[in-house]
Amino acid sequence: MKKKNQIARDYIIELLESGKLKEGDKLPGARVIAEKLGISMLIVQNAISSLEQENIIKNYPRRGAFIRDDWRSQIINYNVKTSYNRYPWFRRFMSIVGKRAPDFRVVSEFSRGVFEVRTTIDSQLAQHEYMDLSEPFFEICMKNETYFSKAVTPFSINGRIFGIPMVFSPRVMFYNKKILEKSCLPEPKAGWTWDDFLSYVDKLKKILPPQDVFEWNTGINNWMNIVLRSGGSLIDPEAEDPVKLDSPGTLKGLKLWIQLGEILGYPPGDDIDRRSEFIGKFTCDKAAFFIGSRVSLMFLREASFNDWGTVQLPVIEPGMNFNTQATEVLCVRKECPKDMARLFIKTMLSKPVQDFMGSLPHGIPFLNSAAEGSIDRKDPRDMAFMNEIPNMRGEYFACYPEFYEIIGTGMKYVWKNPGEIDSIVKDIAGTLRTLKKIGLVGKTGEI
Repeated sequence: MKKKNQIARDYIIELLESGKLKEGDKLPGARVIAEKLGISMLIVQNAISSLEQENIIKNYPRRGAFIRDDWRSQIINYNVKTSYNRYPWFRRFMSIVGKRAPDFRVVSEFSRGVFEVRTTIDSQLAQHEYMDLSEPFFEICMKNETYFSKAVTPFSINGRIFGIPMVFSPRVMFYNKKILEKSCLPEPKAGWTWDDFLSYVDKLKKILPPQDVFEWNTGINNWMNIVLRSGGSLIDPEAEDPVKLDSPGTLKGLKLWIQLGEILGYPPGDDIDRRSEFIGKFTCDKAAFFIGSRVSLMFLREASFNDWGTVQLPVIEPGMNFNTQATEVLCVRKECPKDMARLFIKTMLSKPVQDFMGSLPHGIPFLNSAAEGSIDRKDPRDMAFMNEIPNMRGEYFACYPEFYEIIGTGMKYVWKNPGEIDSIVKDIAGTLRTLKKIGLVGKTGEI
């Protein structure tokens, strides 16, 4: 049960989250709030005082308390920043969490939380802002081997763990069964090759608009899969020269991705995110292939669509059978007290919470037993995800987060000028090596 002081704080924060109070607005008087909540005015005054100390409110003598202009950027205790509140199952999720940690509060209008659920890349880029979670990880997760330790690798640097997976997933290829059947094409099987995939594309272009054959874009979560499967990478922190952007495997993967975009008729540099539109077409039998994580099952289920299949991504010789790891990562800011951080990790990795996440489906729960309850072992479509777990890779920028902006900016030139890919990539790689040589990267901070 929440303490009365926390109830008063939550009431004020909800006024901000709902937009009923905005920057510069005067806060209702302590007596008004106390009567509204049925608690003492002293408790409300203490709550207001605590929010003033956390830079949410500014008190002026004889004028009252006002909302600060910069309240959205403040970090306050028990705030959890996540995208879960946009999902229909959010209230059930918070009901389960609330039984173990009633003071936790999910926020959407605050730009940051003391607790955050981040994506793989976002957590890596902000890792210097987060607490080392090694102690709660080994205490909670490693005392018995019931968690997918493989999924933690992208968030562990030199013995420091800056994030722990809530749920995770490999990426696989989704395909529409009806469209393949209409084209007299067999369902692809594990071990199919890139040439096999291009053959499917060529035949499907005869019955579909080219851009509906496969969801192509310049997002790293798509093209990085092809780079990995071509034997390439962006960074190898264990190598003497960690920069691998200009390696033969990486260049091969990038060129294959560019070639695919040209075959499908996408304009150079197209960076429009069409995922929602494409999934809509896919569930109406108007689109054929897309690369996705297990979260995609939720959207297919919402559309009551079942004529789909999954298969591992195409093999690209002489590369590797890797795929990119999608993760919702639990991160805790350094400002957080350690006992509160431990409660957050323990709650989110508890069996009730993990079992709930496994029931959705929404990725693969980090807890093994919850994952077993989530995966349908009789359905080969679901088993494709379990089979691909050993092949996940997510170490995009874990050791060198400073490289992200440079590579991202450089890749925009690559997509817009595909004919100059070799020289552009060479220049980007040279810049990265220079920064590494003079010691401006590798410190998990900004350049």
